Amino acid sequence: MSGFEQAWSELSHMFRRCLTLAWDSLCSRGLPVGAVVSRGSEIASVGRNRVYDPPGGSDPLQRNVLAHAEMNALASAVEDVDLERCQVWSTQQPCSMCAAAIDFAGVPSVHFLATDPSNLPADGRYASSGASEDIWTVVANTLFLHNVAWVAGTDHPMLAINRRQEPDVVALALALLDGGALIDAGESGATVEEALTANWEAVLDASRRRLSRQ
Repeated sequence: MSGFEQAWSELSHMFRRCLTLAWDSLCSRGLPVGAVVSRGSEIASVGRNRVYDPPGGSDPLQRNVLAHAEMNALASAVEDVDLERCQVWSTQQPCSMCAAAIDFAGVPSVHFLATDPSNLPADGRYASSGASEDIWTVVANTLFLHNVAWVAGTDHPMLAINRRQEPDVVALALALLDGGALIDAGESGATVEEALTANWEAVLDASRRRLSRQ
């Protein structure tokens, strides 16, 4: 079993689904964020960020400021799902809007892989909900920042802030963009597992360098 295969198999299947959804958003030139509502060990509903998607997607919300992954996952839950007995999983820590919706719906717990790069904590370091290893924090925010640079340009203010606080993640995102690794993988129809496998050594190197700065 390869290093990626082992790491992937050890990651919660909820987070694996979240990353698959985020990959779908990356391939659509959107913000790569995916979310899941779970009921016990089962996935009750899913959603991905569709703020910048064209019309015609399968999620309830799209092409507007409300179309965040967590909002779509909540909106996709059917009536008989008791959200007070569910959990939310996401690639990114929910923003204030999504956090308020989760709280309003009565969902008691949230798990996330990484702090949203647009909302760094006061100490300037990405954080997770504690349910993942550092490497998945790197993966989640590399995908996110890759598309910020791809769609909005490498001089976007979010990249400038993150260059100072998380240089290793930004460097990886820009290297993957410059080489076209993720874009080419998406255009070829590759899965997120295939895309990550092909770039796993670069991900590991960025994670090691990031840890050495702590």
